[in-house]
This record gives sequence, C-alpha cells and structure tokens, in this order.
Amino acid sequence: MKRLILILLLFPFVAIGQTYEDIISIDSKEQFIRIGAENGYEVMENNGNSVKLALDPTYEENEVVGAKAFAEFGTGGNSIAVVFTFWKEDLWTKKSYDDIFSIVKEKHKFLEIFENITYYAVNEKTEIGFKIEKGWCNVVIGKKN
Repeated sequence: MKRLILILLLFPFVAIGQTYEDIISIDSKEQFIRIGAENGYEVMENNGNSVKLALDPTYEENEVVGAKAFAEFGTGGNSIAVVFTFWKEDLWTKKSYDDIFSIVKEKHKFLEIFENITYYAVNEKTEIGFKIEKGWCNVVIGKKN
C-alpha cells in the first residue's frame, strides 16, 4: 500500500517530463503541439510557422511572466528547429534535461561546440545541442527535411 501511495504521489511529476524519444520524433508543428500538450505545456503563441509553449506558466496581467520550462518550434526553408528550455532550479525539469543529455551523449557522436552549444549528430539529418546558461538548460534540435 505504501508503494502505491508513493507511485500515485510521484506520477504527476514524472508525467510532465519530455523524453529523448519525444523530442527526436518531432517533425511537424502539429506533432510539436501534441507532444507539448501531452506533457502539460500550454500554447502561448501560434503564428504561422512558429509556436511557443510554456510549462506551468505564471501570469501577470494576462502576460506570461515565468514558467518551469518553455518550448519553441520554427520552420524555415527545408528545416525545422525546436528548442526546449528547462529551469535549472526545478528538480523535475532539470531531470528531463539530464536524462536527454545522458542518452544523447551515450548514443550519438559529438560534432562541435558552436556559440557555447555542444552539438551531437543523431543521424545525417538531425543534430541536437545542449547549453546551460543563466539558470536555464537548453536542448536545441535541428532537422533537415
């Protein structure tokens, strides 16, 4: 019974984190929004080829002034870019970043460090980068179609 209570208490926190599989599978704006919604993100902005999401946003006068995490999607030409930004001080969002980084570092080849972002090759069309700056952990995904 104690284990069941512990599982029920932890479930909501575990459910909010992105996984490596989630972020690598993003190949369209619709899929980005779906994965975001499944992980508790709210759409802040949806303009043509770009979308911005926030996890547990805080509002001030109907404006988002903070969140545990943010996500952005954009397209240009024949490529897409996705950025997940996790608040370093939040245990659960930082764990998402750490888990994704661990998998990428183990499975994929290091490419380069460019503008303080460490990039890895996922395949010939996909790169993923990592950067920690000013309390935020960033995961940057670039895909060519």
